[in-house]
Amino acid sequence: MNWEPYFNQEALPHTALAVLAGVAVAALAFVLRRIFYRYIHRLASNTKTPFNDILLHDTRLVTLLWCIWPGLYTIYRIAVRPEDTAVVNQIAGIIFMVLAAYTIVVIVNALLRWYRRDISKTSWSLENFIAGFLVFAVPVIITALLAVGILNHLNVNHNLLTSVNAWLETHLASLATLFLLTVVLLLMIRRIVPRLIRNTVYKTHDEQTEEDMRKRIGTLTGVITTGVQMVVIFIFVTMILSEFDYNISALLTSAGVIALAISLGAQSLIKDLISGFFIIVENHYRIGDYIKIASVAGTVESINLRKTVLRDSDGALHVVPSSAISVASNYTNKLSRINFSVSVDYDTNIEKAIEVINRVGQDMLRDPVWSKRLRTAPRVTRVDKLSDTGIDLLLGGDTYPGKQWESMGELRLRLNKAFKAEGIMRAVPLTKLSFENPPTPPPLS
Repeated sequence: MNWEPYFNQEALPHTALAVLAGVAVAALAFVLRRIFYRYIHRLASNTKTPFNDILLHDTRLVTLLWCIWPGLYTIYRIAVRPEDTAVVNQIAGIIFMVLAAYTIVVIVNALLRWYRRDISKTSWSLENFIAGFLVFAVPVIITALLAVGILNHLNVNHNLLTSVNAWLETHLASLATLFLLTVVLLLMIRRIVPRLIRNTVYKTHDEQTEEDMRKRIGTLTGVITTGVQMVVIFIFVTMILSEFDYNISALLTSAGVIALAISLGAQSLIKDLISGFFIIVENHYRIGDYIKIASVAGTVESINLRKTVLRDSDGALHVVPSSAISVASNYTNKLSRINFSVSVDYDTNIEKAIEVINRVGQDMLRDPVWSKRLRTAPRVTRVDKLSDTGIDLLLGGDTYPGKQWESMGELRLRLNKAFKAEGIMRAVPLTKLSFENPPTPPPLS
């Protein structure tokens, strides 16, 4: 393209007029962009979701380019001579397609960033894998479609391009619809299923505390959401294969045969899945509970159909297969209990000791800090036994789930101070020495 005719003495006024018109149109676009961003900022300040802020941050560059584009197009429409229209049309079309593709990628990435920050809260989950895949796949797909569009715009004639165009005309609409529908379904599942589970758990709380219901909701949400998403993905894959004219019935038959072979060779895995299903459905324990299973005690960090992951008091992580769980002891289900003995000396006034212990328990229940942990005041439940060292008094009391250990520590500390103040002696081991044949003293010299 020869640019000399646009900058000679005769054409310069016309070119300058075109440039001024383009600058004016671009300036108007900048003003409209600024007004739009201010309006969106006001909306974002009234919403809790960070999506508006993410969208504003990510689209600043692309909207800036779109403001420049109408100015350039105005210059083109005014200044370009008829003989140069074909070349400039091709350039303008390519620029427009690149901007459109870049805009789609930016918006999709903004949606995915919002999804990861505002919806998906887990450190690893199926939806996080899907989001990570889309971050990579969407730019690749858009770039491939952009390349095909540019080649068609340039009227490139090639057998491969003709075949690609024919395939896209047949399958692109259905594939795009199927892809978008699947993504929307996966996102809706992540939003709707937790709400349904939350409402169901709260309606059938069965005298559970808020903490118990929260744990159950977290456990059920992770398992059920992932399971439903896997079903949707399986249906999506089968429909994609059918678009590529793959025989789905043969695939399902092969999958059934493979599943049967795997089930025969991996019976323990099947047993794990079945056992895990009943553990979760029957609410034996939840994430955050302190339990003992398969001779291992610890706090539940994660549960799925195949395994339960515990972390013990030493920080060690234990992975217990569901099939290995024959008995599960839950120390934090609905309530927990203080249960330990205090041994006092035989010479102690037992009634006084019981009165002091019960008073300490009542004081602890009235304490604003510990009243949030205790459900009932710790008290002496009975004289447990008469041991060789003293009299054992059994203490008991109910606490909120998981608060029994810190409550027992505080109670022991207060009892020690009270016993010292009241002169109550703790039992101590006694050793009795007996000499049947006492030694003969040495003769006096």
